[in-house]
Amino acid sequence: MKRLRNSASVIALVAASAMFTTACEEPKVDAAIYETLQQCLKDINMVRSECEKNYNAARQQHATVAPKFASKQECETEFGAAAL
Repeated sequence: MKRLRNSASVIALVAASAMFTTACEEPKVDAAIYETLQQCLKDINMVRSECEKNYNAARQQHATVAPKFASKQECETEFGAAAL
């Protein structure tokens, strides 16, 4: 009987682990990444209005989430010197 309880405990633990792992995974989303509006407009799978809407949304989001530095030196310390 003791062995049966241990087996049930192992099964419960495995099931709980599987549920925990699945709950932490983010849903998969098909996405395309463009560096410029022109790249999006050149994509035959995209519509101009969607490109423009998403581009404008990204510009607004950038203003709030982009890192801000008091000096060029602080930026270069964090990300390295830009190669010109």
